[in-house]
Amino acid sequence: MTITEMPAAELSTSILLRVGLLGQVGRFSLGDVGGLRRGERVVCRTRRGIEVAVALGGARESHDGSIGDSDGSVERDGHVLRRTTPEDELLWGHLRQLGEEAFQSCVAWLQEQSVTATLLEVEPLLDGRTLYFHFLSNVEDTVQQQLDALVAIYENRVRESKFAKLLEHGCGPGCGTAKAKNGCGSRGGCAVCKVAAACTK
Repeated sequence: MTITEMPAAELSTSILLRVGLLGQVGRFSLGDVGGLRRGERVVCRTRRGIEVAVALGGARESHDGSIGDSDGSVERDGHVLRRTTPEDELLWGHLRQLGEEAFQSCVAWLQEQSVTATLLEVEPLLDGRTLYFHFLSNVEDTVQQQLDALVAIYENRVRESKFAKLLEHGCGPGCGTAKAKNGCGSRGGCAVCKVAAACTK
């Protein structure tokens, strides 16, 4: 797919994004983020949390009743926070690795328990706190509680990871100065603190 800048005529206050493991397409508010190119990766806030998405194209506003609320306002699935930064990509790679570890462990556990449910994928969110376990079909009620316990173990592992802790709490006093206690004395602070600050917008 050729990456081209969206024509000015198609720019609006909304954009279509492909979000999540299943590649769902939604309409998102652009806010102050402008000049996005088709195929460019962004960080957005959805109903599930903070996620990485891919820009598809400008979304024309429609007030003819085909899309939107009864008052004519256009429904949106969330809003764009920013383009992904190198810091976002670093964090995203770390969380995807944890998700892959969770997938392998869950598959092994299912085999040990002779559970026939098929796990398709484990999907992390960029918030550093959430993992979604996607199964091919619903699991039996007798197995669900044990699966919930397994999910909780790996969600806790995500929360307790170094990246997630930095994302939530920052690196501590002196971030970005010579007095930094956690090895982030570079100007502007540590990479993950930049992510945390941007995600609070």
